[in-house]
Amino acid sequence: GGLSYDIYTTGWTPTMRWVTAGDAPTLDRLVSSLGTQIKEALEKEYGEPFVINSGCFVAVSGSVEPNCAKLHADWATEQIPRDRVFTALTPLFDFPAEVGGLLWRPHSDAEPSMPLLRHKYRVGEAVVFDGKLMHQTEPFSFNGLPEGFERVLVSYSFCAASEQTRDHWPHIEQVLRDQTAHYYVTPSGPSGRQRSPPPPFHE
Repeated sequence: GGLSYDIYTTGWTPTMRWVTAGDAPTLDRLVSSLGTQIKEALEKEYGEPFVINSGCFVAVSGSVEPNCAKLHADWATEQIPRDRVFTALTPLFDFPAEVGGLLWRPHSDAEPSMPLLRHKYRVGEAVVFDGKLMHQTEPFSFNGLPEGFERVLVSYSFCAASEQTRDHWPHIEQVLRDQTAHYYVTPSGPSGRQRSPPPPFHE
C-alpha cells in the first residue's frame, strides 16, 4: 500500500501501457535491487556518476501487430549524444516461447534493409542499451497464450550525472517531462508536474 503509479499509453501500440513510478518512495521500491545494480555497473564502466531517472512496468495485454511495433530510440533528441543515457529492460517472469523479444539495429548498421537483431528476455537477466539505439518490440500474437496472460517488463532509465554532461541536462529533462510528466529524477534532483485534482463528487 501507499505506492503511487501513473499509466501512459501510445497511439501506435494500443495493447501496451507503461505503469510508471509516480513518487520517490515508489521509485525507490522499484529500483531497490536490480536498478541499483545496473546503475553501479554503468558507473564502473564509464567512470562517472549516474542517476536513475525513472522506473516502470511495461505491460502488453494483447497481440503486438507488425504495423504497431515502431522502430525508435528512447532518447532520440539530437542534442543528447550517445553514452549519456541508457535503458534497461528485464522480465518479471518467464514468458512462453511465442512471446516476442526485443529487436534492435546496431549503431554501425547503416543499411536499414538489413535484418534486425533479436534479444530474448530471460528472468534474472537485464538488457541494457544506449538511449540512442534503434529498437522495437518484436511482433507476436496472443493466440494460444493462457487466458489473462500479460507480458510484463521492468524498465529503468539512466543518465550520466558528471559536470561534463551538464550541457545535456536540459535536453534530458525535456525528454523525461514528455515521457513521465508527474515524477522523474534528473542530475539536479527530483522533478515533475503536479497532478490535477480529481473532479468534485456530486451525488
